[in-house]
Amino acid sequence: MKPSKNDVIDLRTSRATSLETSSCTDAKVPDLTPLSAMADNGDAPTAAPNAAPAPAVVIVNEQRKRRSKQEKQALVKLTYLPGNTVSSVARQNGVTPAMLFKWRAQDKAGLLSTNTNVGQKVIPAAKYAEALDEIKRLQRLLGKTTSENELLKEAVEIMSSKKWIAR
Repeated sequence: MKPSKNDVIDLRTSRATSLETSSCTDAKVPDLTPLSAMADNGDAPTAAPNAAPAPAVVIVNEQRKRRSKQEKQALVKLTYLPGNTVSSVARQNGVTPAMLFKWRAQDKAGLLSTNTNVGQKVIPAAKYAEALDEIKRLQRLLGKTTSENELLKEAVEIMSSKKWIAR
């Protein structure tokens, strides 16, 4: 379908709609005066006499779609299914692949989990694993020092029970 003189092209979908049937109230339609109607002062090109006028262009303010954590998790899970790629899932759901990769990283870090209570601090899974490793290391160290302490107590007890005479 070739756009006619009274058609408007939506830049998001590249579809042409007629101005008579369009219900865009906040759309801005620039003045597209044909080049042949311009004064020929040497610096403005002139259009061919039989050329069709260019269709009007509508500029639409598009707001970002905010997605909930549940939606983000669902899209991330789709990327891990066999046969799906990040690009294909992104294209099907109107998201950029870069955003999906960012959400995947957040999911791995535990930032997309929805089972947190209000006011509860969220800790990424990697930091939680590091903290558990540190706790295990400190417990081993505590066990060693406790056994050394017991050994030293026994040594003091043995030395105090015998009377060592130093001459």
